[in-house]
Amino acid sequence: MIELGLLGLAAAGYAGSLYWNSYLRAIGLAVDDCSANRQDLAMNRLKMAILLPPIGRLVDHWALCLNFQSYLYIKQKQPDWAEKRLQLIERRPGICEAVRSLCFYRRAEINDLLGFPKEALACRQQALERFEAAQGELDSKALWKPLALVLYGTGDYAGAAEALERLLKQEWSAPILYLRWLSLENAGASRERRLAACREALKFETLPERRIYLLASAAE
Repeated sequence: MIELGLLGLAAAGYAGSLYWNSYLRAIGLAVDDCSANRQDLAMNRLKMAILLPPIGRLVDHWALCLNFQSYLYIKQKQPDWAEKRLQLIERRPGICEAVRSLCFYRRAEINDLLGFPKEALACRQQALERFEAAQGELDSKALWKPLALVLYGTGDYAGAAEALERLLKQEWSAPILYLRWLSLENAGASRERRLAACREALKFETLPERRIYLLASAAE
């Protein structure tokens, strides 16, 4: 997998508080780490981030950090620790329901790990229904960017691509366009859709390494 270098995306457009930047920065760097097979470093970044007490709307960013950490515990085959992170999210008031719905995706993965496929399927269905019912909150709370990063980091590339499409209706930047293309590549989207995203990203990408990847994809 291509190493992402997503810090530009994580920091772009945010001149807010230290807390705001710290949560989003931790998520972006953790995605980078996972892409480079540095899961232990990703875990440590997220552990440090959640030590910051969430203030106001930042509770959603805090919850996304916990959800990402739960995913990493599942990958380490530690379902008990993964579940504890989900319980922290569920006990905390004020979290966007669309963000809460991601807990059911993690529980589906826990059930897969424990050998309960029917329960896993039920959790995935519940996650989808809850997310679709509540995703309007993501617009009002400007959560598409951190959500896209977490979806990418947890292997939901199709979900990340859709989240980035929504984000591009609110703001755009070269890193966002690049990540949308990369999400579509990893999701196995149609050649037509991947090529369109690649060409659009190429118009604005200035980093040589990323341009090499984009040009190679466009030439295939």
